[in-house]
Amino acid sequence: MAQQTPYVLGTGDDELQRLGLQHRLWSDALQLACRRAALRPGQRVLDVGCGPGFAAFDLAQMVSDRGAVVAVDESQPFIDYLAQQAAQRGLTQLRGRCADVQQL
Repeated sequence: MAQQTPYVLGTGDDELQRLGLQHRLWSDALQLACRRAALRPGQRVLDVGCGPGFAAFDLAQMVSDRGAVVAVDESQPFIDYLAQQAAQRGLTQLRGRCADVQQL
């Protein structure tokens, strides 16, 4: 497990809401980048610095259950949120890992 370094804005409910809003604002840009990268079902994706996983959820849907997404972040609370949401959404192709991204 990564050493816990405090996030400047924290990892609580307020920050989850802020990051969710931020993701919705940038969602079209993510979709465009994935189209340009020709991301498709069956591919594997590494999401480095995934936070609570908002982009990872979209990526997991794009690669379908034939692909895989590994989402890495230093924050165990964010990885816990990602795992809980992935289970609720049935995204079995999405796995979260708590790790220092500089040590990958």
